Amino acid sequence: VIREETAQQSTAEHISQIAYHYRQGEQWADALHYTLQAAGQAHRLHALTAALDGYAAARQILEQQHPLPIYEADQMRYRILVARQPLLFLTGQAAQQAVELAALRQLAHRLPDPAQQADILLKEADFMAKVRAEQATAVTLAQQALALAEQHNLPRRAAEAWSVIGEARHVQGAYQESAAALQQAVTIWETLGDSPQALLGAYLQLLYSERMNGRWAEGKALAQKLITLAQAADDQMTQGNTHVALASFYIDQGDYQAAERAYNAALAIFRRIGARLHEARALANLGYTHWALRHYGQAIEMKEAALLIFRELDNQKSILLSYLNLAALYYDVGQMAQGAAYTAQGLTLAQQLALPNYSLALSLGRAQALISQGMLAEGAAILDEIAPLAEVEEELHTRAGYWAARGMWLGENGRFAQAAAAFVQAADLFTQEGYTDFVTAMRSFQAFALWRMGEHEHALALSTQAMDTLEQTPGGEFIAEIYWHHAQIHSHLSPATDTVQKGYTLLAQQADSLPDPSWQEAFWARPIHRAMRTAWQAIHSQCVRVWLPRMETPVAGRTAVSLRIEVEWTPIHPDDAQISDKVARRRQQIMRLLAEAEKQGARPTIADLAAALGSSQPTIKRDLAALRQTGDLT
Repeated sequence: VIREETAQQSTAEHISQIAYHYRQGEQWADALHYTLQAAGQAHRLHALTAALDGYAAARQILEQQHPLPIYEADQMRYRILVARQPLLFLTGQAAQQAVELAALRQLAHRLPDPAQQADILLKEADFMAKVRAEQATAVTLAQQALALAEQHNLPRRAAEAWSVIGEARHVQGAYQESAAALQQAVTIWETLGDSPQALLGAYLQLLYSERMNGRWAEGKALAQKLITLAQAADDQMTQGNTHVALASFYIDQGDYQAAERAYNAALAIFRRIGARLHEARALANLGYTHWALRHYGQAIEMKEAALLIFRELDNQKSILLSYLNLAALYYDVGQMAQGAAYTAQGLTLAQQLALPNYSLALSLGRAQALISQGMLAEGAAILDEIAPLAEVEEELHTRAGYWAARGMWLGENGRFAQAAAAFVQAADLFTQEGYTDFVTAMRSFQAFALWRMGEHEHALALSTQAMDTLEQTPGGEFIAEIYWHHAQIHSHLSPATDTVQKGYTLLAQQADSLPDPSWQEAFWARPIHRAMRTAWQAIHSQCVRVWLPRMETPVAGRTAVSLRIEVEWTPIHPDDAQISDKVARRRQQIMRLLAEAEKQGARPTIADLAAALGSSQPTIKRDLAALRQTGDLT
């Protein structure tokens, strides 16, 4: 393979030199011929910039130095402009791509060949779908091309039209229509048997369709077939895209480390061939993988870097997806303001692009974040607003997310039976898509709801299953919640020390990955994170050494240093975790601290007790009065 590639590069350099010498000698007919050959060879070698430069040089010769008869000139313009379209897309030159599409539209009026007319329609449809994110317009243009192709018996153009329609329907969330269209394209290319590159592209599109229709086994088999074909054809772009597709399947199965390897392989290929848009997408996907592994610092860095490239390239669809993901990522680390800002930008753009499924996903993400932060009324208001759309949404993942969020809200409001039913519905939908990590999380939430209903055996079985699945994979969804649920469910049998330790250690690592101490503070402020840390602190007795007044010291006035003694106190003890009521737990802590102080010859002040327990002095006064009233303190 290396020898063959070296030979191809040598041939390309030789042709390029011939073209250069003909241009220098102003032998324009030969210069045009060899310049086009050099551009085509560069394209085949994935030297995208060199190919673009070569086609640009050929067009300059055609327009300025070597004019041809009108018909021949139009044919040559068509050849050059069509060849440049995918190169401009891959290098992110959207504005220039639009300019050259306009030139192609002008040509279409003069070209008598219906195949060329259909080709121009398809190039414009592809641009509208992939760059402008105007899927409805793309479908209309592709349908016009399909009509031309069927009228004039042009199977290749028909296959290309079906591919464009299938991909656009995929983005619109119409996955069954998408799969049907893509299968039409694959069937045509397989029947023709003479267009391996086109067949690879159709297989790749169908691969994503299989994933979104929840056909994981079929998709994985197709991916392996596609890799073999792409390697045989030395098609680096398809190899890179297949690595990306495989990574998505790994993510669906919860194998994030395998996904990270696949995305890195794709990123290396895209950077090597200069495919800047694909590079940005690989970065975004790597960011998601780090997010799933809860490497928050790396996830944020990669997601933001990808967004910068998408904005530079003016790729609206990718910008919108970045807004959706970044909003959820910032919510996850407790940065509610930044998450809300990205949600707002995303909702505006989704409306402009007429993509209601993205609007729904953005609203759902915010509702879930609000509920997880304890802002139940605000979260419920959004859920109620989107319910009519969410409950019938064709995209199973979004519909499942709605039921998951609804279940969380029901659980927080004490409606545990309804919450458990909602989690079952969410798990069933996630199962259809093959999203193992989400299914695991929903089983854990269901278990916690059952535990709150008193169904301890069923709850423990489900929770244990979720924990076993979680520990077999390095990443997933709602990891902290799974650990916390299991710790609570298991606590009626024995203290779940190991589970709490694992959950807290994981959260501490996640907090350490955040870029700023204020972010870490916000991270620990999330109710689930705070609860886990409190449980961990309760398990690990926290002994501190403090200076307290001696027993014989007068109560009134300031205590001189000579009248103070150093004692060892235990503000937090594992036994505290057994007391669920926070007031009763604090009073138990006060009794313990007073007993420890008395044993060591000290008498703490109200201020000393308040400082040790992180409470206010009025709160400690009320607790002491209550303890005296019950006879627990004399």
